[in-house]
Amino acid sequence: MKLQTYNDISIIAIRHTINPGYIAKIACDMTMQTTVDYDNEDEASDRLLKFLITAEHTSVLEHCSITFKVEGVSRSLLAQLSRHRHASLTSQSQHYQDYRTAPAVVSPSMIEGATQSDFDSVMSMYSSMRDAGIAPEEARQILPNAAAVNLLWTVNARGLLSFLRPRLCWRNVEEMAIFAKKTHAASMLWWPELFQHVGPPCLLGPCNQGPMAKGCPHLATGGFKHDD
Repeated sequence: MKLQTYNDISIIAIRHTINPGYIAKIACDMTMQTTVDYDNEDEASDRLLKFLITAEHTSVLEHCSITFKVEGVSRSLLAQLSRHRHASLTSQSQHYQDYRTAPAVVSPSMIEGATQSDFDSVMSMYSSMRDAGIAPEEARQILPNAAAVNLLWTVNARGLLSFLRPRLCWRNVEEMAIFAKKTHAASMLWWPELFQHVGPPCLLGPCNQGPMAKGCPHLATGGFKHDD
């Protein structure tokens, strides 16, 4: 079973709302003005976007969405990602697809001979079950959480904010930390004016992790920075 690492995860935007700053500004104007000038091409200012986030007036961001092509994440990350409800997910099926050639996604620290032999053993059992005529939806029960999966992930800007706030925190597992940073980088290419202000709570204010913040590398430096 081929091993690849979390660093090989690929996140590429294949569709997104054009001029999201304009859409957000129109939505904000809708709440405050009787008449909205749709021909005014002004975009939401940096000050307004930061206020929307800190004041949690983020419903206006739901009108702006993005679709990512995600490749090379593990099934365990898929389970975590599915807990974020404000998104649409489509993934490869272990029911209909043959996973005999699927790679495993692991930490770079696990790329060792013993680890490789363990994964080869599991894949050998899976292959034997398939060769014996066991249906793929039953044989898949032996596949590891590390089995790679590709996704189509559509999420609006409010959902991305909700995802990135907890997932950019240092307390996440290694794969999720890498995935979140790559998601943020792809989001910055789409809407940098908004996502420069998006991160864990300590980016814009105090940490909210209480006793669990012990050991945080950002405490001594005054909060999270995107270049950390």
